[in-house]
Amino acid sequence: MDTKTLVVGQSVDMVSGCYGCRGKVVEIKLSGVIHVICEGPPWGLLHFDSEGKGFDYEGTFECGPWFLTEKK
Repeated sequence: MDTKTLVVGQSVDMVSGCYGCRGKVVEIKLSGVIHVICEGPPWGLLHFDSEGKGFDYEGTFECGPWFLTEKK
């Protein structure tokens, strides 16, 4: 996903292996860190780098980190 085009309030899809969820971008930091609030499990705030890869410790046990994907 091209994270340079993200804006606050935009809906995004996320995947971690076979799992998926939707969220909304709530903050984009100058450092490139993107904060997303999940609209379903896992509820809460997730963090992504400028490449759209989530932090390892916030991923799923089975499949690893969350990744931002194009909204379908």
